[in-house]
Amino acid sequence: MINFQNVFVSYTKEFDALHDLSLKIEKGEKVAIVGDSDSGKTTLLRAIANLQPITKGELTIKDTLVSKVNFKQDVSLGYIPKVPVFKNKKTVGDNLMYVLKIRGYEQASMTFKVLSALKNFGIESLKNVPVESLTFTQKMLVQLARVSMRSVDIILIDNITKGLVKDDQNTLIKAIKLLIELNPDATVVFATDSEKIAKELNLKVIKLKRGEIEVEKKSKAAPQNIKNDEQTGK
Repeated sequence: MINFQNVFVSYTKEFDALHDLSLKIEKGEKVAIVGDSDSGKTTLLRAIANLQPITKGELTIKDTLVSKVNFKQDVSLGYIPKVPVFKNKKTVGDNLMYVLKIRGYEQASMTFKVLSALKNFGIESLKNVPVESLTFTQKMLVQLARVSMRSVDIILIDNITKGLVKDDQNTLIKAIKLLIELNPDATVVFATDSEKIAKELNLKVIKLKRGEIEVEKKSKAAPQNIKNDEQTGK
């Protein structure tokens, strides 16, 4: 489904955000890209969404170069960044309606989908609230609800639980689980700095360090120098 082959993304001559990265994510696979703040995990998501150009190598989605993918016709993608994009002075309801309107949904269908999304994510009370008045956690819930209104092939989520108090983390973890349940066939890539949260979400963990896949070193077995009693005759 998503295939990185020797991919480099360079912001300067001295620094590769992704360095000779090769990674294959199968259709329907649910993975967490786990790494610290300079690991390249956000760059990896942005590359998949074709928001960050590849410097060298090849990135394909469904065997098509990402630069050639039409995300309206070929692949349906839901991207949830750390910094959300909304019409901030518009209400939550208006923002959700807008996403469906530009995709040509009929009015009755739009109304039903918006109300269902608000209910599913427990944010019905926010329908008439301007987005600019929301807390960070509420904005993330609206983003998750927004993606849930349509069937998507790929879900990208960028470290939206980072730095939150435990209650807010738990709220978003529960909402992410719900989004995955509503899209069981979607390929999910969740970037996070917490392996614990990745495991709570039951995601396959892939560790990223300085733009490269981190391979865990296997410990060598201790040499067997002690003979048993039968061998020694004792």
